[in-house]
Formats: sequence, C-alpha cells, structure tokens
Amino acid sequence: MIESDARTGTDEGAYTAYVPVLGLAADGDTIDEALKNVEGSVAAYVQSMREDNLEIPADAKEQFLVATAQVVV
Repeated sequence: MIESDARTGTDEGAYTAYVPVLGLAADGDTIDEALKNVEGSVAAYVQSMREDNLEIPADAKEQFLVATAQVVV
C-alpha cells in the first residue's frame, strides 16, 4: 500500500509504502523510491526472521483487495 504524504517538518511531497502484515513502512521522494526502500526493509526483516528461525507472517489471501481505476472527467 502506498500513499502520498508530506515529509515531517518540511511539508515537501513524498510517498510512504506500507507492509501492514510485517508492520513495516518506508518513504521516498517518488513512488518508485518508496517501493525500493520498503523492499529493502522487507528483505532485511525476512532475513532476520529466518536467522532466528521464526515464522514469517503472511496475509490471508482474502484479506486485501488492491485495485486501481482511472477516471476521466
């Protein structure tokens, strides 16, 4: 999940990418940067979980539906 937001203290535009099932979030100046940053966070988190022999959480397939739509006015 990605949402547009403003950087704390500057009000400059930014994006935050969230991975709710893992409790992770990362931001970036662009959508691509936010995605790249959160992917790095996920990789580090999963690696740590594996090293500690812990179960990696997963979403239920039916829990989320993500869709996009373009509206022309």
